Amino acid sequence: MQRWHLTTGLGLAALTAAAIAPTLRAQRDTPVVAVDPPATVIPAVVVEQPFEAPGHVRVTARLDRSALIAHHAEERYLAIEVVGLASDVDQPRVPVDIVALIDTSGSMRARHKIDDAIEATRVLSASLNNDDRLSIITFDNNATTLLPLTSVRTSSVASAALGAIHASGSTNVYGGLAAAGEQLRTNHDTTRARRVLLLSDGEPTVGITDPKAIADLGSTLAREGITVSAMGLGLEFNEDLLAQLADAGGGTYAWIDAPSDVPRRFNDELHRASSLVARDTVIDIVLPPEVEGLDLFGWEAERTASGWRVHLGDISAGDHRSILASVRVSSGAPKPSTGIATVNARYQDLAEQRGATSRAIAMASVTDDSNVASASLDADAAAAGFVAQAASIQQKTASLYGRGKRAEALAVLSEGSAFLAKPPPTPMAAPAARAIAARQAQLEDLTAAALPADEERALLKDVKTTTREGTRQAFDAGVR
Repeated sequence: MQRWHLTTGLGLAALTAAAIAPTLRAQRDTPVVAVDPPATVIPAVVVEQPFEAPGHVRVTARLDRSALIAHHAEERYLAIEVVGLASDVDQPRVPVDIVALIDTSGSMRARHKIDDAIEATRVLSASLNNDDRLSIITFDNNATTLLPLTSVRTSSVASAALGAIHASGSTNVYGGLAAAGEQLRTNHDTTRARRVLLLSDGEPTVGITDPKAIADLGSTLAREGITVSAMGLGLEFNEDLLAQLADAGGGTYAWIDAPSDVPRRFNDELHRASSLVARDTVIDIVLPPEVEGLDLFGWEAERTASGWRVHLGDISAGDHRSILASVRVSSGAPKPSTGIATVNARYQDLAEQRGATSRAIAMASVTDDSNVASASLDADAAAAGFVAQAASIQQKTASLYGRGKRAEALAVLSEGSAFLAKPPPTPMAAPAARAIAARQAQLEDLTAAALPADEERALLKDVKTTTREGTRQAFDAGVR
């Protein structure tokens, strides 16, 4: 058995975990049955939400109920979807400048990780178009540029550079990232997408090792139009650092538990880079004085004077991002219809080569009739909010436990159990119910008894990865 794979298992847990219920552990062997929403549930009122300026990002915003009870304070889910739109006209594929930034520290020799990284870069090279450019940079104690940014029209160019790779030494993530940024700055072309693909299996051990400084460098590169995606290989890397770096760099984060999966991940990144429709995407959520923002799930959001700001970075055609929050609407004198939140998406529209803003307003009517309010339930928004909140609590539990804060992790785990003991606001899709219950069971097992080191690391990485996806793709995980 390979010790770096998850051995305790979502596979078994997901099949045996119970639907959300007051005592999760007691019902873990009860099958979950998907239930259709009751007939009394009707879709929320659809409000036309025009763009402030036409662009290739669509934003929608709505509450989980579109009718609120007059003179009654309510806590509601605010559900926001951000979608990347393909261009209406045929346009040439965006040319890509891409840096394969490969950790070649001594630990990469284990389990053929360095061989799989080399093969992934070779596959990436073969997938490039004639107008794409590739650079290969490695880092151990220092960063080494094996291939400057070059049009790779024959496989021999990349193969010659890859042949010089060998694994030894320590892990200088900051130095490698700085070298990748400099390579893309030196060869800057505004018509091209620029992307760094960082692959590492370990913690920073030499050079600048402070996680904030590394994330700040990613943020600096993102402001210059250079996207940073980070991939962790195996069990020894710092998933919190790489996830934070990817968020700051406007890219994506992935845990690769099988080295053979590296080529597919590299090609996914190439596809995203070549189908970009928006860059530097920032979401501002503006709440009026009578609405209090309670929590925003799963994103590193900045609190502003009137709400939140979320940095999404790159948006590719077909991307769907979910932003879920909980808000409290005050019991002040209501209006017949009121805006609960205004959502502005600001971004660089690459198809039209200009700055653009897309806007949505979450509206709600006010009623004295509780039946009208109940019937206004938006089942998708309610389920997505529940999924995102559950995932956010579980993510916090795993993060605290991973940092050695067991007592705090247990307190949050208890909070999660209490939250899941309450009936969800709408019937859940069976896969979502099983996934939530399975993660809760895993966390209970983790905090109840000591696990072998590799199993503990794998479980923590799995929970952190799946909860991250659960908050950011909550609509897909809820009732759909």
